[in-house]
Amino acid sequence: MSGAEMGDEAVVDTMQDGETISRTILRLVSVLKDRKPSELEQPLYNAIDPEALNSLFQEQSMGKLTFKYHGCTVTVWSSGKVSVEPSQSIE
Repeated sequence: MSGAEMGDEAVVDTMQDGETISRTILRLVSVLKDRKPSELEQPLYNAIDPEALNSLFQEQSMGKLTFKYHGCTVTVWSSGKVSVEPSQSIE
């Protein structure tokens, strides 16, 4: 793995050379879930359109996007930084 940092139940890293933002998300969720990306039960496209996500952040747009995926809250910044943390469930 690259320079992904695990904080208090969160994983943060930036896109690596040649990596799409959707691949970065899959890589970090798999680190948090302690699984290989191919072992994640829920495809990313069930939460968000990966092609649209990749396109949005290729165009050097400003801002950030937050969404839920695989029991995690994923935040993506226009800089290529990605944060993945367990979702807080309210019961």
